[in-house]
Amino acid sequence: MRQNIITADEMKAIDKNAAGLGMNPLQLMENAGAAAAEIIFKFYTEKPDSVRAPILFFAGHGNNGGDIFVAARHLANLNVPSIVFLLGTESQIKTPESQTNFKLLKQTNFISVFEIKSESALSEVFNSLENRPKMIVDGIFGTGFSGSVKGLEKAAIGLINAEKAARNIPVLAIDIPSGMPPADLSDSVDSKSNVSFSNIVKADATITFHKEKTFLKPEIAEKYAGEVFVCPIGIPENAEKFIGPGDVSLLFRRASDSKKGDSGKVLVIAGGPYSGAPALAGMGALRTGVDIATIAAPQSIYKVVASFAPEFIVRKLSGDIFSENDISPVSELIRPHDVVVLGPGFGRAPESAKAAAQLIPLLKKAVIDADALVPEIFEAIVLKQKSDAPAEIVITPHYHEFLRTAAYFKINLPKDRADSNIDKTEAAALKISQTLGAVVLLKGQNDLIANGDEIRYNSTGNAGMSVGGTGDVLAGAVGGLLAKNSAVKAAECGAYICGKAGDLAYADFGYSLLPTDLISKIPAVLFPEILEKAALNEINSKSKKSKRGKNKNRNKKRGKKRS
Repeated sequence: MRQNIITADEMKAIDKNAAGLGMNPLQLMENAGAAAAEIIFKFYTEKPDSVRAPILFFAGHGNNGGDIFVAARHLANLNVPSIVFLLGTESQIKTPESQTNFKLLKQTNFISVFEIKSESALSEVFNSLENRPKMIVDGIFGTGFSGSVKGLEKAAIGLINAEKAARNIPVLAIDIPSGMPPADLSDSVDSKSNVSFSNIVKADATITFHKEKTFLKPEIAEKYAGEVFVCPIGIPENAEKFIGPGDVSLLFRRASDSKKGDSGKVLVIAGGPYSGAPALAGMGALRTGVDIATIAAPQSIYKVVASFAPEFIVRKLSGDIFSENDISPVSELIRPHDVVVLGPGFGRAPESAKAAAQLIPLLKKAVIDADALVPEIFEAIVLKQKSDAPAEIVITPHYHEFLRTAAYFKINLPKDRADSNIDKTEAAALKISQTLGAVVLLKGQNDLIANGDEIRYNSTGNAGMSVGGTGDVLAGAVGGLLAKNSAVKAAECGAYICGKAGDLAYADFGYSLLPTDLISKIPAVLFPEILEKAALNEINSKSKKSKRGKNKNRNKKRGKKRS
């Protein structure tokens, strides 16, 4: 994510990650508004006038409106007269930060604030202004905008464009010209789109924050955004370098009308004597939200695996290990599944690795872990990724498995990770990622995720997670996320989710935590808003019961007094 140009969704994730690191969103809004005010002031003072005509600000209900409130307040400190049109009412302002800044705005001199409730009111208030604005600043819609522009907002955009055309006054946009969809217009604006070019603010300049956005590409900027100013607002580097709650918020969410299978199917191929590992991987996949987890297990363990969870579909292999006899039936199993997880409980039998390598050409998406990180598999992956149908693959080694992988690619690393400097480890991970055409998730105190030419880290997790089985949960969780997300997103968020779940389990069990404890905490990381709401409802319910109990006691006392 640390590229110079980012998408609107990536910016949302960065904002949430910054908040997760302790950066106050109110401070970020203050920084953004102050930075915008500085640029607005330069435009305002380019052509001095004796009247000191006002700046007219248009504010929407979201954080874009909040940036407007801050900018107008800062300009007031420079004795710049401002008029703010809030499209709607104060009660419609959506975020606490914007609400706070609107209250501050109303207490500031040199500013006239109007709550515009209708198209007719917009026209009436605008026409009644004593002094026509010297310039206009647009903060109606931000990067969260989607759908079509209509009603009051459409009228406001029309007024902005008409005033600019009639009087040749400068128009500046905050973050994005209102009405422009925060995506590549080449993809989102076509003959079938609801977006109308006539309903986009035509700005002379656009003030965006932190980094340039993909939707402000040159051919679009020239027509709608004008000159693009990118303002730093104090977001810490680690909000991008480290994976956080913002990344999780961008994961696939199932539709309300989804049916079985729509949210993914994962196949775990077990090959050896270990029953716990494939079962933990299967549970990890299910807890991340897939609909179906199938486990192909050897004869010796398939009944034990099936007993772990009634949610599993378990298919019996032909013998006690995965062998060439299983290639045909497992190939048929692979076809209807979105993702294959290979490695947990796979065993180290040479014939198993040789047989598994023949399955690689069939893969669409896969997680390769543990005992499957062997030369036969690597060779097959390299060939697969050079074919016309490459797969999305994540490998999830711990450091000793990483050493084995590095040695295969003739990369020398110290035997102990503590003796390897960060630069060498990162370089090795990037080379392996590029050569295999796969995402590398190197597990450790800080998990490292390498994707082509990019490195990110995950800092969640604790020493209690060194207990056997947590790596199997991770492999399954990454597989579950991979069913409906990209390989890099699955690896990054899988590491964060499992580490955070481990931290929640540690809070309950300390270093006695088990892999199953970690699995039980995954929903709290994936869906914090749902669980927070449930917890709040439980608190309210207990509070009501407590009040009822107190009332009963009061009534009893009153009854005794009467008697």
